[in-house]
Amino acid sequence: MKQLSGMKEILKTSYIFPVYNEEKDLATQIESFIAEIKQHNLPLDEIILIENGSADKSWNEICRLENKYKFIKKRRISFPSFGQAVKHGLLSSNCRYLFVLNVDFYDIDFIKKSFKKLQTHNIVSGSKLHKQSSDSRPYFERLRTKLLGFVLKYILKYEGTDTHGIKAFRNTKKLKKALREITTKHELFDTELLLKLKNEVIELPITIREIRPSRYSSLQRIVKTCIDLIRLIDFRLLKSKSSDKIVADDYGMSEIINNAIIDQLQAKSITHISVFANMVSKKDLNILKKLTDDYQIIVHINLLRGKPILETQSIPTLVDNNGIFYNLPNFLLRLIIKKISKSEIKKEIEAQIIFFQKKGIIIKEINSEQHLHIFEPVRSILNEISEEKRIKKVRTLRSIKNYLKPRFHKYLVYYIFSTMLILIYKQTKTTKNIDLDLIVHPGSNYD
Repeated sequence: MKQLSGMKEILKTSYIFPVYNEEKDLATQIESFIAEIKQHNLPLDEIILIENGSADKSWNEICRLENKYKFIKKRRISFPSFGQAVKHGLLSSNCRYLFVLNVDFYDIDFIKKSFKKLQTHNIVSGSKLHKQSSDSRPYFERLRTKLLGFVLKYILKYEGTDTHGIKAFRNTKKLKKALREITTKHELFDTELLLKLKNEVIELPITIREIRPSRYSSLQRIVKTCIDLIRLIDFRLLKSKSSDKIVADDYGMSEIINNAIIDQLQAKSITHISVFANMVSKKDLNILKKLTDDYQIIVHINLLRGKPILETQSIPTLVDNNGIFYNLPNFLLRLIIKKISKSEIKKEIEAQIIFFQKKGIIIKEINSEQHLHIFEPVRSILNEISEEKRIKKVRTLRSIKNYLKPRFHKYLVYYIFSTMLILIYKQTKTTKNIDLDLIVHPGSNYD
């Protein structure tokens, strides 16, 4: 993989802070943290600040801090999610040691002791329920922690006492694999991660106090916990298989998503990138080309978002009155009643492939937005085009099922519509399954 200058050196330590509506306290807390780290002669290679869906000017503060301190790196995802922010921070760092801290809470003594423990353990967890911990938070917060501890011990059979809190990790392949398999996004993210890696965890006491109330109300936390529980059950019923081929979809959709993909690409947390022809800018495509080899760029065929490559008058059945592609439900319904022209599908797909060829990209692989090529007649058309243009690989049904099955509600919808369209267009199911893509969406709510 190509790399930008300055990316070859593997740094030692990364301090990762999720940031959500922290405009008021961010600069004060981070600068105080930097001063204490230096005072105790602790390593300071990088600080990663991950903004996630803030409604205030937290992002502006992060940008200002990055300009002031060369070791601060700004990161961003497109929606509020503590778990996804932590996940992105961990996956976008090359450092040997990774610390996950909070803007309103960090413990220098924990950091010092963790460096020693990380010589023999892969994960150090700061436990609020450790017998030597000091917790001065309000009563309700302490009670919630104790209830979670009860669930961990007696229901989930976790040998530790607490999964919510500051942590230190050794940056291992096993950690990255576990992060890719994480199903929860919010309140139970820490819990699921430590349950996956429970044999590698050691706990340390911490001293904790709150400098401000929680950014989430009790109701919001209950709702997010329920969402996480549903996802846990969903994913436990049908687990995804792992793969060394990790494909990040949707490059070109937005600046936030593009940057998140680049972050993880540079940290070698992904291996391939799927790119929109009709949405990627010349600038963003050039950035990607500098960082990748041809085999890593995959054409992400798109008939569901934005405007087409071709003039709309040449493909009238694919677009609405505003010249915009139909969304997936509308597209599928129009396929069912045969209001979509197969010849127009082929013309637009070919135009998107030609777009990349004109940019000097050798196309070796192809897939589609929202896995549209599961459905007939798109599947047959795309297979025909790939043979004509000698494109060796089309994302397999095996890969798509691997992504969809743990998301059972989505898998059910896709199965019903794909079966219906096979019958309508009188096609047979293809059984060609070779590669296994592990499909991910950095920076996006899909991941």
